[in-house]
Amino acid sequence: MSIRITITDDHAIVREGLAALLSTRTDMEIVGEASTGHQTLDLVQRTQPDVAIIDLALPDIDGFEVVEHLRTLAPQTAVVLLTMHRSRQHVRRAFALGVSAYVLKESAGADLIEAVRAAHQKRRYISPTLADVLLEQDEPSPLERLSERERQVLVRVVRGMSSAEIAEELHLSPKTVETYRSRIMDKLDIHDIPGLVKFAIQEGLISLD
Repeated sequence: MSIRITITDDHAIVREGLAALLSTRTDMEIVGEASTGHQTLDLVQRTQPDVAIIDLALPDIDGFEVVEHLRTLAPQTAVVLLTMHRSRQHVRRAFALGVSAYVLKESAGADLIEAVRAAHQKRRYISPTLADVLLEQDEPSPLERLSERERQVLVRVVRGMSSAEIAEELHLSPKTVETYRSRIMDKLDIHDIPGLVKFAIQEGLISLD
């Protein structure tokens, strides 16, 4: 039986390339594509694929947040995270959230095929060029000071959403969002929006695409 796969990337040419690559394998079948995080949640919930390939940098909610939701919506679906980020923090966070494979976009050919098969077999996979990253003894990222909810609020703040808009999307009160904003700035010791935007880009929470 074929491995049923969904692909998420906000660039159509990338999705088409990945679909073409995987479709050449007799044991793989593409059952759907998406370009945003919200589309991914709907697609995966409807199709319940064996493996979901998800780009980390998406235009609405990031791949990490998508993974969190999928743990409830499609717990049997294994996730292959596709990204440009090589940091130990990103890799460790991905696996802590239950991601099965972490694949660099720059080596997404044979690596991706192997990652999909590993994920389907409930094995972990990481791009070989990142093997040494997990052994690095660098300082913890300031991002680790934030809770998942604080990270969700931070992403929306740097994307220019108002407290009311964030409150509606995350089902919180505007006052609670303001509390989160203040707590985030205190934890990161960053007290203006441009500084938060710079931090979010450096940590891979948002992209410049």
